[in-house]
Amino acid sequence: MALAGRERSFSFVWFLLAGVLMVLVAWFVYDEAIGRRSWKIYAQEWAELETKRLQEAIAKESKNVDPKKLKQIELEREKAQQALEGQEFADLSNELIARQNALDVANQNLQFAKADLDEIFYMWKHSQHEGHDFSEHKKHYEEVEAKIKKLTEVQTQRETELFAVQEKINILKNKLKDLDVQKTGLTKKVDALQKQLDAVQDRGDPIDQYVLPDLGKAGAVSWGTVDRCTSCHIPILKPGYEKLKEPFNTHPHINEIFNKHPVEDYGCVTCHGGQGRATQIKGKPLEEGDYAHGFEHHWKTPLLRGDFVQSSCNKCHVQQFNLDLAPTYTLGKHLFVNYGCINCHLVKGLEWAPKSGPDLTKIKDKVYPEWFLAWVKKPTDYLPKTKMPQVPWKNEKDPILAMSYILSKSEPFNWKYGKFPGGSVEKGKELFTSVGCFACHNLDGEGGGSGPALDRIAEKTSSDWIYNWIQDPKNWSASHRMPSLRLTQDEAADITAYVASHGKKPDEDAALRAALADPENVKEGFRVINTYGCYACHNIAGFEKASNPSVELTNFSRKDVSELAFGDAKIPETWEAWTDGKLRNPQMFVDERSSSFMPKPNIDDEQRHALLVFLKGQAPEALPQKYIAFDPEIENGRHLVNKYNCKACHVIEGEGQDVAKWIKEPNFLPPNLASTGARLQTDWMRGFLHNPGDYPKVRSWLNIRMPTFQMDNSEVEALVKYFKKYDHAEGLLEVVDVKATPEEVAAAQKLMGPENFNCYSCHIFEGKFPEGGPTVWAPNLAYAHERIRPQWLNKWVRNPGDLVPGTRMPGYYPEPNSGPKDVLDGNDEKQIDAIVHYIMSIGKKAGVVPSEEGKPSAESKPADQGEKKPEEAAKTPQAKL
Repeated sequence: MALAGRERSFSFVWFLLAGVLMVLVAWFVYDEAIGRRSWKIYAQEWAELETKRLQEAIAKESKNVDPKKLKQIELEREKAQQALEGQEFADLSNELIARQNALDVANQNLQFAKADLDEIFYMWKHSQHEGHDFSEHKKHYEEVEAKIKKLTEVQTQRETELFAVQEKINILKNKLKDLDVQKTGLTKKVDALQKQLDAVQDRGDPIDQYVLPDLGKAGAVSWGTVDRCTSCHIPILKPGYEKLKEPFNTHPHINEIFNKHPVEDYGCVTCHGGQGRATQIKGKPLEEGDYAHGFEHHWKTPLLRGDFVQSSCNKCHVQQFNLDLAPTYTLGKHLFVNYGCINCHLVKGLEWAPKSGPDLTKIKDKVYPEWFLAWVKKPTDYLPKTKMPQVPWKNEKDPILAMSYILSKSEPFNWKYGKFPGGSVEKGKELFTSVGCFACHNLDGEGGGSGPALDRIAEKTSSDWIYNWIQDPKNWSASHRMPSLRLTQDEAADITAYVASHGKKPDEDAALRAALADPENVKEGFRVINTYGCYACHNIAGFEKASNPSVELTNFSRKDVSELAFGDAKIPETWEAWTDGKLRNPQMFVDERSSSFMPKPNIDDEQRHALLVFLKGQAPEALPQKYIAFDPEIENGRHLVNKYNCKACHVIEGEGQDVAKWIKEPNFLPPNLASTGARLQTDWMRGFLHNPGDYPKVRSWLNIRMPTFQMDNSEVEALVKYFKKYDHAEGLLEVVDVKATPEEVAAAQKLMGPENFNCYSCHIFEGKFPEGGPTVWAPNLAYAHERIRPQWLNKWVRNPGDLVPGTRMPGYYPEPNSGPKDVLDGNDEKQIDAIVHYIMSIGKKAGVVPSEEGKPSAESKPADQGEKKPEEAAKTPQAKL
């Protein structure tokens, strides 16, 4: 029985196992070679697309090649090639070798003879110095010298014979080269395309990879990034493929982005997200199993799409306030700062942001209690576009309790200008427009939005308060950004009359006022304010040292969905859905076991999306300093430009001048501040920013006024440094006075006169206003010496459009040798220097003063409201709202 058992066959089992093993091996090979090689599919598809495109391009360009001419060149080339392979060329080549050998022998004989001559000369001189007979040596020297002369003639002859043969050979060779050049010129484009086609067909399907050891570090991750995106996105860095489908199209803004962010230094996943090492897409792109783009549940940073790509800018640009190529992210950052989100939620890099709400330390003398209650209950009833969010009051009493405390701590207001004396509504309306109040405030449906709309201002405050406020805003709050327009008391009275005519004082509510005065309510008010965090946005007495009332958001984007409480909300359980819901209605996730005091922001869909993009960027990485894009002097200036709303009136960094919506005549607009840092002398900038009213108006026909912001020295210096740094003006010489020679004065007057550039047809000069009225007038040249840098003026005269885009000032020297030929021998440089020196010396004595720290010129006399305008300018109507 045992023997029989041993003879039993297992061949079928082994066959079955072997078959299974072969199937597994085949599957392993397939999965390794094909299934895990998704990039090869795209590489092959790209090769097919590019091959087809190049073949079509080659066929198209080939039609432009003259076939008869090409054939003629080919025939001549064939003959030239045959000539190089014929007996004549072979004989010449052999003769060239023989001639070269002969020349080598001649050179050798000549060198030997010269060596002999050196030896004989030595023996001659040695015998002479020793007192021996040297006549034989001298005779021998002369014989060898004669021999060298003959050998030199032989060498020259051999060279001539060699060059003659070489010339015959070159004629045959150059004929072929000339024909090759002709053929190349005829088929240059076709050959270039063919070269590209060969490269595409020879490329294969390699993995392209960038190793970025300094990027991708966050939290526990410390190994950096490996980026293989260009293995599939092959032409992403090549212009010309913008219209192709993904992944075969050119990256948008390719030059602007990659000139500053080389792919070898930054890669792709740094900005776009995804799993840089992966090359496999198991299934369809951008769905579960797409490992390369990070769409699998273990990968925390899947590909960012649409505007969300801009959120990655936060990694390096967190402290930059403006980013040209990230408008949605920039809008979100501005909203986060200006709408007060930063006051509750710390974000590192934005610690500089001021409180967004007004100072409440003197609120009692400003507002009516009845209005105050209606406002804190629902701000949008009074100002539909207010930045004040909707506080989620838990009951009707809490807002009254908060008001009780705030009003009880309110300090008395200094009524330094007394009671409102009454004024003209009509004059006030005209002044409201002309001096520029509308740049910040909306009234009757028109005007800016940085300040509150004033349509119902009489419901809020008294005429007395408005009258005092507009004359000196800092008298009410030292930190308020509202500037002074240097109004006279009559002007202030008229504007007050106009503004106060909007709205109606509310009826007194005795019960409310009694409740606000109740000591118990005042005591409870402290608790309410602390609970709702009102102090985060407003200065309130007793809360000076209070900390942020809510959580820090610096790493908010790294929060896992499991860390977010969705409550009973029926929305997708994703980070984006939760955050969007929180911005729509902060209370939507509250349930029986949770609470939230976050107010509802008053934002539209576009603003909410921008905030979502900004918050998506709150995922900082540990980056080396070289990646951090931050210039403190530039950013400090941008913060002040934002704080004081400078862009409402001026174009700064190519943006702004909102007042152009209402002032239609360009010559009545405030100036474009392009190249201001290089344009203006530092001392003049300092003085003007401290108080523009101390300086005469350069464009005296303007009614709109540059306000006095009452900035402290540190703010003025920050703005000066910003403009100078942004316009690369730090190294420019500060010239207060420039001397013009008599020759330059005569030349400048001729150049600027009517026979040439006719500068005085626009510019005010020596108190004379040109014809045509304010719509064509240009700045008064008498003030250039104390304002303008001559280096800037030199460039301005050449081509003003390079310095201030859109200016109406023409360029008189856009090209070399374009100046008049009858002045200073037609020399452009001398003519430009003459104009600059003349303008800079108008009204001043001679002298050059290089200085960065001097004081404003003593000859600059202050004026209350600037230069007085002539009669006709006064009658010219300004732009109306």
